[in-house]
Amino acid sequence: KWHEDRRAGWLILSSLLLALSILTKLFTAVLVPVWFLGILLDSRGHNLHSKGRLAGWKPPVLWLSVLVALGGLVVRWLVGPQNLGQLIDAHLVASSTNGFPNWSHLFSIGGYLGPSLPILFLAVVGTYRGIVSSNRIVLYLAGWMVGGGLFLILNRPTWYHHQLLITVPAAILAAIAVASALRDLVSWRRRPPAPLDRLSIAVTLVLLATVLLRRVPDTLETLDLTLPNLGGPPPMVSEEQEILALMWNHAAETDWVYTDRPIFAFAIGRPVPPKLAVLTEKRLVTGNLTGSQILSELETYSPRMILEGQFDIPAVDEYMFTRNFARLDSTVGYRLYLKPSVP
Repeated sequence: KWHEDRRAGWLILSSLLLALSILTKLFTAVLVPVWFLGILLDSRGHNLHSKGRLAGWKPPVLWLSVLVALGGLVVRWLVGPQNLGQLIDAHLVASSTNGFPNWSHLFSIGGYLGPSLPILFLAVVGTYRGIVSSNRIVLYLAGWMVGGGLFLILNRPTWYHHQLLITVPAAILAAIAVASALRDLVSWRRRPPAPLDRLSIAVTLVLLATVLLRRVPDTLETLDLTLPNLGGPPPMVSEEQEILALMWNHAAETDWVYTDRPIFAFAIGRPVPPKLAVLTEKRLVTGNLTGSQILSELETYSPRMILEGQFDIPAVDEYMFTRNFARLDSTVGYRLYLKPSVP
């Protein structure tokens, strides 16, 4: 009974962490079928001799139920059902929208993964070593890597940070390959490895040497080998620091902030108009968010502070034109405006 309760506790914790991951980055939802299938296969393996036919389904159903329930609570209390379209609608209609630009100039996921090929090959070796040593955890990592790859092949546009969906599990599997090879080398005299394991050791060492030869020189170039070398360069006031300081100084003068960089509004504790919380190029070019909708939201919430960092939207200029907004900053990458308070 205690073992079953502990297992249920780990399943609930797994659901919670994956739900938080999906809330942080929606594309990690691709892991849901991978995890569900893995838990199903594992639980059915543990319940081969159970009298109940449905015994093997209880853990994955519990895991999925908690995940769905948590997702529902997040949508209900943090996102709001009326705002959910900001997160998903533009992605669903993008490929069939005439206004959506041609993204062929961007790298495919294969273009981004080029420098990581030795790690990916090591991941294959690590999967093999895990399977032959009866470590079924590697199947989750392999499924994560393959599922992420299939998703990114179909997804457009693909950005450089998307590759983490593949390279993170690949790095863990690569570490398994290297650790297994080192373990076998240490115990070679006492227990010689099987022929296939010897081949995997050789492949691992070659790939590890390739990774080190490619990465170590670039890493050393970034190090200051002269003493003292524990401190970084002298602090410099970046544009982001200037913007944040100015926004802090004037935060009390506004209840709402319009910005295409909402992290700054979050940092000073001021909300953005709800329908403009997700202000992305994909929403704009697909027509999911129009200039008239932006202007309507601005007139409804009347933000006195406006920060532009990515887009120059005519509707925002129109809103500020007759309201005496003044620019506060002197940065190149940002434009911070404030409507002075009436004395």
